[in-house]
Amino acid sequence: MQRIIETILDSIIDTSILFLENDMSINVLQNNDDLIFKDNKYHISAIKFGGKLDLVCILYIDNRLLKSIYKIFFSNKLNRQEEQEMLKELPKEVLNIVAGLSISKFPAPYKELVMSPPFDIDNTKIKNLSSHNLFLSKSIKTDIGLFTCKIIKK
Repeated sequence: MQRIIETILDSIIDTSILFLENDMSINVLQNNDDLIFKDNKYHISAIKFGGKLDLVCILYIDNRLLKSIYKIFFSNKLNRQEEQEMLKELPKEVLNIVAGLSISKFPAPYKELVMSPPFDIDNTKIKNLSSHNLFLSKSIKTDIGLFTCKIIKK
């Protein structure tokens, strides 16, 4: 089972690297098992995959990287309130894009997994899920900041 989860995680990480480099023009420096955020200034979003597997996919984007992605998505100036709302929703949109594009790269029996809409999740819930279930995570270090994906098998 761990091998399947690892393959799914690798598919999401590979798609994320392509998204960052090709669509966002962000330089990827390295891809590691799990880099550590140096501060708590990151944004979290999650989706569920259901069907043959019951998975939760969690995306962490550090603040500097999210703001860079925001500037690419929203080249027009927004007022402060609109900007804060967009920064709150943007991690969900990024996860929706990379997870959705990754499904076609999943192993054949798992290409039919059904993806939920992205949702907010807090660290307490993540720690609880992680402590009772199999999980794997990998990080992407860019020249701007970190991008980490965690898959939890429920």
